[in-house]
Amino acid sequence: DLWLLDNGHVLLPLSRNRIAELDREKKIVWEYESKPIAANPAHVEVHAFQPLPEGRVMIAESGNRRLGEVDRAGQVVHGVPLTIDRPDPHRDTRMARKLPSGNYLVCHEADGKVREYSPTGEVVWSYALDLGGRPRSPGHGPEGHGTEVYGAVRLKNGHTLIAGGNNNRILEVNRQGEIVWSVDKKELNGIPHAWVPQLHEKPKG
Repeated sequence: DLWLLDNGHVLLPLSRNRIAELDREKKIVWEYESKPIAANPAHVEVHAFQPLPEGRVMIAESGNRRLGEVDRAGQVVHGVPLTIDRPDPHRDTRMARKLPSGNYLVCHEADGKVREYSPTGEVVWSYALDLGGRPRSPGHGPEGHGTEVYGAVRLKNGHTLIAGGNNNRILEVNRQGEIVWSVDKKELNGIPHAWVPQLHEKPKG
């Protein structure tokens, strides 16, 4: 993840479990290191974080299987436990965002699922990626194919736009889990989709 803040500072990762806010002179003005909690025997990796109001930062901690809202003093002031089917400190989470509703939208790479959580950690919506009628194939290159999802954003119409990772697709799904729009691996002439890690909605859709 990477954020340009309103004050001109940049929020970025410094290592697999440490994020920092840097000013324009590249001086660290705030940082936080995610460490294993008691229930976690493995290391922690942070792939997603998000600046929140009042200076808080939401951090997705793979390995700890949680989201944490951290204040400027470095304290986790709110924690959200995550549902993980296939625990892996490298693949528990990818993109994660707090929604205007107060819920959280989280991509689980190893599980191949996008889940929406309430503030208490209840799963209130989920979508499991499928192989789209193609066989699974290994690798990170253009021929790799699976369900390891990377990115998702909630649209204003309530649908969810999904960057499929090695699913090689972009999907828009409704609350019932139906695909209402998609771009498949070879639909864009001359631009094949291999890994699709990120996306965002532009103003005109």
